[in-house]
Amino acid sequence: MNGQKAFTAITGMSYLPYEIRTFGTVQQPFKTRGSIPYDPQTNSITIGIGSRFDLENGYSVTVQEDCVWGEGYGKGSLADDERCNMMVGGLSSLIHFADQQYFSSMTDTYTDYILEFLSSQGVDTSREFVINGTHCELVNGKIREVGNDYVVPSAIQQKAVKRYEERMAQLLKDGNWYRMA
Repeated sequence: MNGQKAFTAITGMSYLPYEIRTFGTVQQPFKTRGSIPYDPQTNSITIGIGSRFDLENGYSVTVQEDCVWGEGYGKGSLADDERCNMMVGGLSSLIHFADQQYFSSMTDTYTDYILEFLSSQGVDTSREFVINGTHCELVNGKIREVGNDYVVPSAIQQKAVKRYEERMAQLLKDGNWYRMA
C-alpha cells in the first residue's frame, strides 16, 4: 500500500504454456550464438553455436544449432569414445542450462565431465562462475544457478513472480481480492 509491501502470500507459481515450453522441452535450439573465451576478471565464458573445442586424442566437439556434435569416434579406445559421448551430453546440458532453457538438475549426470571441461577452459569452479551470462556455483557437488531456490530457471521464475505481483496489486486496487481464482 502506498508503495509499500502490505502482505506476503505464499502460493504455488503458475506458468504460462509458452513459459513451460521454454524450459520444459529437452530438444530445442540453443539461444547463445558464438563464443567468448574465458575471462579471468569475471570468471566467465560464453559457449554458443559455432564454438569448437579440442578434447585431445583426436576428439573434438562443435556446438551446432540444436546439438553438440562429437568428432573422432573410433580414433581411440572405447573409453575415449565414451568420454567424448559424455562430453557431448554434458556440454549440451550445460549450454541449455546456461541459456535458461533447462533445469539445473539436467547437468547432474554429467557434472564430472562438465567440471573437467570448464577447468580445461580456465574456469574456476571453486567460486562463482558465469556461463553464457548465468551466474553459477557448485552446491553439494552439483552445478546450480546462484540465488535460485526454485526448480525453474530464474528468468522464467522472475517473469511469473512479476505477473503474479501485478495481478495481486490490481486485485487489491480494485477491491476484488476475494474473487481471485
